[in-house]
Amino acid sequence: MRKCENIYEEICALEPVVDSLPCVHNNMTMQGRRKVFYISDIHCDMKMKKGFKDFSDKEYINHVIKKMNGDDPFGDNPLIIVGDIDCCTENVDYFFSQLRMRRDGIIIFVLGNHEIWAYDMAVSDLDEIIKRYRVICKKHDVIMLQNELAFFYDDRTGNGELLSFSHHHVISENELSELAIDEIQVYAEKAKMIVFGGLGFSGKCKTLTSEGSIYNADIGLYRDAVPTLAEDIIQAEKSEKAYLKVLEALSNYNVIIATHCPLDNWSERGYNSNFIYLSGHTHHNIFHMSSDKTVFADNQVGYSSDDYDLRYFLINGTYDSFINYSDGIYKITYEQYIDFNIGKNVRLKKKNDGKQIVLLKKGFAHMFVYYNRSNKLMLLNGGSPKQLYHELNYYA
Repeated sequence: MRKCENIYEEICALEPVVDSLPCVHNNMTMQGRRKVFYISDIHCDMKMKKGFKDFSDKEYINHVIKKMNGDDPFGDNPLIIVGDIDCCTENVDYFFSQLRMRRDGIIIFVLGNHEIWAYDMAVSDLDEIIKRYRVICKKHDVIMLQNELAFFYDDRTGNGELLSFSHHHVISENELSELAIDEIQVYAEKAKMIVFGGLGFSGKCKTLTSEGSIYNADIGLYRDAVPTLAEDIIQAEKSEKAYLKVLEALSNYNVIIATHCPLDNWSERGYNSNFIYLSGHTHHNIFHMSSDKTVFADNQVGYSSDDYDLRYFLINGTYDSFINYSDGIYKITYEQYIDFNIGKNVRLKKKNDGKQIVLLKKGFAHMFVYYNRSNKLMLLNGGSPKQLYHELNYYA
C-alpha cells in the first residue's frame, strides 16, 4: 500500500502535461434543449504539484468540488466525469460524497487509468478494483459505466409537466453482447439521452512518447492491474466489441460515447457522425465539431491546473418513435401519434375522435394527416388540423 502524495514523480514520468489549446465551442450557436456537463482528468492526487501541499486529501477535494462551477448549486443537469479523479478509492468515495451534496441530477462516471491503480487496495486484480468502484458509485447514486450502455427517459405528470430523466436503464457488457439488435433498439426508441461508457484502454494506441515508446500498458499506464500490452489489447478489444454492437444497433441515434481513452486508443473503427465523443487521458485538449465527427476532449484539467469549471454541450432531449421506419406511408394509431409528440416535447390537445391517422415519412421529416367527416385531407400540426388541397400521394 502506498500513499497517493508520494507517487507524484512516478506519475509525471508516465504521462504528458496539459496544453493550452483554445476551446471555443461554448461560444458557438448549437441546436438543442438540454445541457450535459463534462470534465475529465481532475487529478486530486496532484494537489502537491498544484500548490496545495499543506492541504489534506479531504481539504483539497472540498476545494475542488467548490470550484466545479458551470451550473447552479444543486443543479439537475447531467454531469459526465470521464476518468482520473484520484488514484485512491477512499478519495474517490469522499469526492462523490461531497459532489452529491451539490448536485441533484445524474452523475455518470467512467474509470480512468489512475482509478485502477487503487493504491489503497490490497489487491491489484482489475475485476476486484472495478467491483470496489461500483460499490462506491452505488452508495452515492452515481452511474458508473464500464463497457455499458445507459438509456435515460422522461416521465409526464397528469397535467403534462415533464419530469426530465426521471428513470434510466443500464445494459451490462454481457447483456449487450447477447441482445439482438432490435432488442437494443426497443430501449432506444423512447430514450431522451443515451450514453455508452468505459475506460477504453489503449491496446490499439499508436501514439509515441518522447522516448519513442508506444503509449500503452508497456510504459506502466495501468500498473499492476493491467501490466502487459497483451492484457491491454484484451481490454481494448472488449471495449471495441461493446462499442461495435452499439454502433450496429444505434448508428442513427445521437449516442454519447464517454471513454477515458480516446477512440483510436482502443478501436480501429472510425467515428460515427451522429455520435458525440467525450474523452480525456491525453491531457491535450481537443475540440472538433463537423459533419463527420463531434469530439469534446477539451476539459481535461491535468496535473497543474486548478481550474475546474464544467463545460457543456447541448442535446435535443427528444426521441423519434418512428426512427426505424423506412420512408413511406403508414396507418398509425392515435396512441402512436400522441407518443411521437411526447417524444418531441409537444403538448397536445387533440382528443381521440376515431379518425385514421396516416404518417408520411421521408428521412427525418414526418407528416401526419387524416380525412375529416367531409372526406377532406387534413394536416395535423401539433394537434391542430389544417386543410390540404392535394391528394395523399402528392405529398408522399
